[in-house]
Amino acid sequence: MAVVNNPKSGKVSITLNAGLNADGTAKTKTISYGNIREAAADQAVYETVSALVALQSSDVKEVVRQKNGTLINQ
Repeated sequence: MAVVNNPKSGKVSITLNAGLNADGTAKTKTISYGNIREAAADQAVYETVSALVALQSSDVKEVVRQKNGTLINQ
């Protein structure tokens, strides 16, 4: 029997550098956006994230795209 992945929507998380803590260690802030369509091209998602980041005052540390799906045993 084969397992099939039935794609669902995903999300993108943007981790921003948010300065330093009182003890001098780096502090980060994560913003997540859900309901990203599975069919959306990675380039299109990246360009959208770039436009959103331009509105932020912090630098980007990392951008993560998570794709979700349901596994079905057929």
